[in-house]
Amino acid sequence: MVTQDLEEIEQTSNFAQLSSFLAKQHDEYLEMLQEPIDNSVSATVKSEQYFRDPEPVKIQIDLERRPNTVRAIVGDEGPGMGRDTIRDIIFQTANEDASDGILNNMGAGLKASIAWCENSLRMAPGANFSTNAFHLLSRTDADAPIQRVDGPISNEMSVYNSEDEELWAEGTSELSADSSGTRVHLTAARSDFDDDVARMSSNMSMKASYVALVLGIRFRRLLGAHADNSITITYRDIDGDEEVTSEDTIEVPPVDISFIDAAESAPSDMADYDTFEEFEDAVADLEIPEDTKYGYDTTTITDDLGVTYNVSYEYGNIDLKAMGEAVDADDRNFTVTTDGSDNFRYRYRISTNDAGVDVYANGRVLDTNEWPFDISRHQTLNRFNGAIRIEPALEEHEVPTNNEKTGIDKTSSLWQKLRDWLNNDSRKPQRTQYESDRDDDDDDPSSGDGGDTNDTNGGDDDTGTGDGGDDTGSNGNTTVGDDDETDDDDGGTVSGGDGDTDDDDDDNTGDDNGDDTTDGDDESGGDDGDGTDDDDETDDDDDESDQTGIEALVENLEASTKTGDSLRSETELDGGEIDIIHDQADGPTNLYKIVYGQARPEDIYEMMMYQDHFKRSGEGEYGKTILICTGLTDDAQSDYDSITHRTDDHDDPYEFVFVTPETASENLSWVTE
Repeated sequence: MVTQDLEEIEQTSNFAQLSSFLAKQHDEYLEMLQEPIDNSVSATVKSEQYFRDPEPVKIQIDLERRPNTVRAIVGDEGPGMGRDTIRDIIFQTANEDASDGILNNMGAGLKASIAWCENSLRMAPGANFSTNAFHLLSRTDADAPIQRVDGPISNEMSVYNSEDEELWAEGTSELSADSSGTRVHLTAARSDFDDDVARMSSNMSMKASYVALVLGIRFRRLLGAHADNSITITYRDIDGDEEVTSEDTIEVPPVDISFIDAAESAPSDMADYDTFEEFEDAVADLEIPEDTKYGYDTTTITDDLGVTYNVSYEYGNIDLKAMGEAVDADDRNFTVTTDGSDNFRYRYRISTNDAGVDVYANGRVLDTNEWPFDISRHQTLNRFNGAIRIEPALEEHEVPTNNEKTGIDKTSSLWQKLRDWLNNDSRKPQRTQYESDRDDDDDDPSSGDGGDTNDTNGGDDDTGTGDGGDDTGSNGNTTVGDDDETDDDDGGTVSGGDGDTDDDDDDNTGDDNGDDTTDGDDESGGDDGDGTDDDDETDDDDDESDQTGIEALVENLEASTKTGDSLRSETELDGGEIDIIHDQADGPTNLYKIVYGQARPEDIYEMMMYQDHFKRSGEGEYGKTILICTGLTDDAQSDYDSITHRTDDHDDPYEFVFVTPETASENLSWVTE
């Protein structure tokens, strides 16, 4: 290798001293990896105008896992960077000039990723720091010299011309070796990679598939903008004997949201129209039946700085089956292996924590399953999803983001005004409204902003800053997520999505991903030695079919009401809360305990409370308490049999009935008996 024209990078601030601070800008591996990918996108995508006249974007991510390290190479066929850009923007610690591109951030993100990797290597046992330094290589033309910077971070870094064509070509088998472009080599400790990416799976194939799913969601618009646009992941697993035990190539597909009852003629992209006004007209002309939970709306918002943004918002109950079929999700290992479930391993699941909206701005989905609404999440809204797209009306502006440009700025006036617009009753999640003794829908709006913790994108739902409330469902089960929402939001509502609150802690941090059994890829020398995923399906995986059955019974109850009847939900009586009260015009009042899953002993004792408190309140003639569930645990069955032979505070027998999707009669006689 010949090194030519070496030039020292002048540092206004001490890069080495700043390294530990920069490393803290990222919390986990995928956040680190996102930065060089964003830089590769920004090399070509300068603004939202790109989508009106797109040109090809080709990116390759090469992952090589060894016993102690994982080396990532992010390469592209973009225009490349000249020496001035590398010297004065990428590695200059006190640069004030914004770099060109929709997702760029003055090189701060890439510096933070380099620092994170170096810190990862220092902290992990067995990883050799000195032999795993970063490399940045870039050239502006096939005949131009390769500009190169090598690590580790120090006070005496240099940029120079390199003739190392072998290093230039490494990890970029899917890219043209003769094109312009950039290559970034980053090596981290294997322990950090394994813990952060599909941590429940040891198979490299599963981890690479998870990365593909994440990128397919974040860059779905880019991947669909031009026929030649591509993000390709290549990976290999190398054991201690330098044997390749697993390798493959994965094309990242665009993963779009599908909605049940979506309008077939719904416009898919603002860029398909000459003006935003034409796009608004197309949305306004959609024929959407009033009895569906699907909606599409548009608006313009001008923030306090006078910048105007065009906004579209599509929402409804998510259609996981259609989404999976569109991307061959099962074949790609994008979905969990639970029988009867269409849940994805990341983001899209029928669960409390995964309900919410994705927010697109500045070239990609920045935040996933945001909850910008002034009601708390609830198990009956588990299917609710949406997609918000924000574009500046003028090309020279961008959507305000957090410091790392990984999430929308939640303190901005744009976000506050957008939340106000979304919280109109016609746009926020709605459950069927009933008569209610209380109205507890006026939660603090700031508490509704929780969401997915760490899609590695920042924001309340992407970087672990979700701030919802207590996530307990009606059956007393508490989710293992970070959102912690309560089910006290919409007093007087019942119907909606599935009531599964036991979602396997899928807060998009990669901490529950790949937790499903699979045949893997015949890895002969991986961690478990047998080529299979060594992690069994966890008990927390959602059984979507059971949840749908409970939802159907609740909806049947709603449909069975007669003239003069009334339904009240989540109603407090004598210090206790009752899920549903059915006041019949021509009969007694029945009480309903709803359990989205198997009933447990505490549910049976809560039914005792229902009967005692209702009678004590003097609200009316008591009929019976009906438990809707998928079944009873052995202990719950024993308690049920015992309690129904006892008498209540009024010396009357406890009148209980339990109904499952399998035992409910077609004429629903159990509703009116």
